[in-house]
Amino acid sequence: YQRRVHGKKGYQGRVQGGGRKGLFYGFVPSFYREFAQMGVYYPIYEVITYRLFQEWGGWKDRDAMPSWIPLISGALTGATMWTMTLWIDKVKTVIMAAPPDTYKSFGDALAHCYRDGGIRGLNVGWQACMLRSMPFHGVLWFTYSRVRKRALEWLEAED
Repeated sequence: YQRRVHGKKGYQGRVQGGGRKGLFYGFVPSFYREFAQMGVYYPIYEVITYRLFQEWGGWKDRDAMPSWIPLISGALTGATMWTMTLWIDKVKTVIMAAPPDTYKSFGDALAHCYRDGGIRGLNVGWQACMLRSMPFHGVLWFTYSRVRKRALEWLEAED
């Protein structure tokens, strides 16, 4: 068991142990995950909210939709996004938990994870991820839609 050191001592240890590379260890796999997640997140939300619910419900305006729609579509968006990208997060976590230079590349770590557990191994923790992400993303979009609506009303009242 190795105790993690945070703050100034943690940064100093990273730099002393691996130079600049040590300081930015894990940046590339984190970038891969974020790029993939943000590439699908907003389009999924738009499709679920405005293509499905707005068209099926017959609402002409975004603000006319009931407040439960962003809650449900946000939860579905979070679930879909994490289902599509959980394997990337698994590989990122494996890379960051391993000592430096354990894996030659992201692909090498992916191959190692696949050899160890197959598709199921790459998606370990899916249920826990859904228990966290669905309520979080539902509440996030519900809150955003309410704040957005009030902010627009406030801005229109000033005119």
